[in-house]
Amino acid sequence: MSGAPRSLLGILLLVACGASSTPASVAPPPPVSVTSAVEPSATSSRGLTTFEANAMRRLIRAAEAARDLTFVRPPLVAIESAQEIAAHADAELDPAELEIAQRLYRGLGLLPAELDLRAHLRELLTEQVLGYYDTDRARLVVRDEVAQLLASRPGSAAAAEARLVVVHELVHALQDQRLGLAASSELKRGSDADTAFHALVEGDATYAMLLDLATTLRVPVEQITTDAAVEALVGSAPDDGALARAPPIVRVGLVMPYLAGLGFVRALHARGGWRAVDEAFHRLPRSTEQILHPDSYLRDEAPEEVALPPLESWRLVHEDTLGELELSVFLARDTGRDLAPEAARGWGGDRVGLYEGPEGREAIVWITTWDDEAAAARVERALRRTPRPEESVHRHGRSIAITRHLPAPLVATCATWIATQPAETGPPVPAPAR
Repeated sequence: MSGAPRSLLGILLLVACGASSTPASVAPPPPVSVTSAVEPSATSSRGLTTFEANAMRRLIRAAEAARDLTFVRPPLVAIESAQEIAAHADAELDPAELEIAQRLYRGLGLLPAELDLRAHLRELLTEQVLGYYDTDRARLVVRDEVAQLLASRPGSAAAAEARLVVVHELVHALQDQRLGLAASSELKRGSDADTAFHALVEGDATYAMLLDLATTLRVPVEQITTDAAVEALVGSAPDDGALARAPPIVRVGLVMPYLAGLGFVRALHARGGWRAVDEAFHRLPRSTEQILHPDSYLRDEAPEEVALPPLESWRLVHEDTLGELELSVFLARDTGRDLAPEAARGWGGDRVGLYEGPEGREAIVWITTWDDEAAAARVERALRRTPRPEESVHRHGRSIAITRHLPAPLVATCATWIATQPAETGPPVPAPAR
């Protein structure tokens, strides 16, 4: 039994954001400069041309001004082709983690049985990732055509879009040097807490990126960070690419850390400016519930610890906490939408288990708790909206047991389990010392 493998969202976030390393020390900022990272023995990455380096220096100043932080040392920058970035993404897809994720989400009915998950994720990340910050090497990687646009067509609309990408990734470099991004990335936590952490990281960089854009456009940042403005931006994405074809659980995994994270950071910034956002890196959000509802973070509403039942003759292969965000995807099945936020509101805690039984049969048990019986009853109604022969739903008070592909006697065991297992508040999610 293991809780180590990441969920599908965790795998997506790891690949999109790079690997992890050790924290940088803090020292007085040096003069603005940029270091070109070229390691021919390890990668075919190229360094910056003179024009690209000049453009990068301007964007370093812009990122520092937008985020109200300064670099400790010049950030390392490398240029890679789309194929090289795809190869990096492919290398980060751990086969064991991918296998567990595929079995779990197929068992939940959230991935089609015929989907080649690895090939699909590789296509997605090749299409979507224009740059990334690699905390393992403490370097920023920019796609070749993005760097060329910045250098050769600085006043064009395409260069303005490229600027967004680079400023966003430069903020990750600032997070690493000033806020311990790499050390926080190394902390052990469940998938829900890990998604919440990445939402903070991506929301921070997205808000700073939009603040830089607002400065360039000479408009208030509030004008381009409203929910309606952000939804319009997302809705403008092409509807014929890999992201549009992706199952909702995959699409949400790639998009929501940026969108929900933006809302979370926007709320913190409105309350206490950038220093309030900095503080969140030292008191990390504990769940996607806290990201989706920033007031729950501000009052430190802790997730409840939920236990899974032992099942006779069945082995628990993997267990995890998926959180309000993934439950929202699950509850949106057959609605034509990716998420059912109102249905998932009031989440208290959860634990999902992938079990293996006789003759290699697999089953899912998902125990969830809710803030009160009214919330649990609402979720129960949503789950029963479309009967599924392979799925059973049992509620006791504010706890719900969802089982899939489980024999009837063991379904009864799960129903009894939730009637006898009180949920408890879990310990705080740790953060690196200042």
